[in-house]
Amino acid sequence: MLLTHLTPPAAGGCSVVDPRTDAADGCSGYAAGACQAYARCGEALIAPFGSVANCQELLGQSCTSALTMPDVIGSGAGAAACGEVMAQLDCAALLNNELPPACLAPGGLRANGAACKVGGQCASTRCRRANAYSEWGECREPAAEGEPCSTLADCAPGLL
Repeated sequence: MLLTHLTPPAAGGCSVVDPRTDAADGCSGYAAGACQAYARCGEALIAPFGSVANCQELLGQSCTSALTMPDVIGSGAGAAACGEVMAQLDCAALLNNELPPACLAPGGLRANGAACKVGGQCASTRCRRANAYSEWGECREPAAEGEPCSTLADCAPGLL
């Protein structure tokens, strides 16, 4: 069951907000900022997507999907805030996986050892998969210096 939350609208009173809509709106902002940064900071970052437009579409869809998974605490507002700072992020910081605080997703509700599909479900923020093609992984602590990482998301902040 998908739960909704109440939020006060600008005109007063309460209204129901669908988290899927909040996620899609926020993730669109995230994708725009992240893809601008990728394009600005080097062809190698944007090349896997083929174009900035394709990058925005794919990152937006991936973000929305992740935010609507069970046990994820992140929000569309948080994703949009990350997109705003990503658009201005220094390329050296981006290339070194040194993301600003606004882009450090909150941990989810699942403990280490629990099954996961995305890092946002895990209290540790890391969903370690056996390989890139595995649908499911296991919540684990981010890899420390010297430990293997299969993706940037596996590594502790500031590590590649």
